[in-house]
Amino acid sequence: MQYMKARLCLILALFCSFTVCAKNEADLSETDRLSAINYFLAHGKVDDLRRYGDHHADPRWKAMLNYTLASTLLDGNTQLQTAKKLMLESLAIKPALTRITKQDAYIKLGMVEEKLHEVDRAQNFYRQAMSQGSAIACNYLGVSFESQKDYVKARSIYESCIPDHVTTLLLMNLGTLYY
Repeated sequence: MQYMKARLCLILALFCSFTVCAKNEADLSETDRLSAINYFLAHGKVDDLRRYGDHHADPRWKAMLNYTLASTLLDGNTQLQTAKKLMLESLAIKPALTRITKQDAYIKLGMVEEKLHEVDRAQNFYRQAMSQGSAIACNYLGVSFESQKDYVKARSIYESCIPDHVTTLLLMNLGTLYY
């Protein structure tokens, strides 16, 4: 019973708390938002459902709610335009996401854009994540160029990330290019 109350509170809080003043490209319709919330409730991680059941009324959690909602949609490979809009909202909301979560938000926006076949936009989001200090974004950007068969650019990206943003996966991808 307590769990059902928390779920109902979460639905109402998510639906009612997402108000945006100006209409622009990043705005969601109420139908899209409700559809995303229903997907989250059906497929979201148990810990996320509990966490947001506890914090739904706290405005400091609004950006994180959007981020988690968008991440759940992306993980399910569904409602990608809605995921993109929610992630953009999460980056615009104050108080802001933590530095690490902001890096991850830019990476996930890049992933969404790649799934939507918008490679240039994806690469721009990976660069934004890199500018926030993300090491793994270097790998995503390099892989993006590899998928376009631009191996010279991929190699350049990987090498530019050494030594500041080196990861094992980046070194493995660089080694594969040398091979």
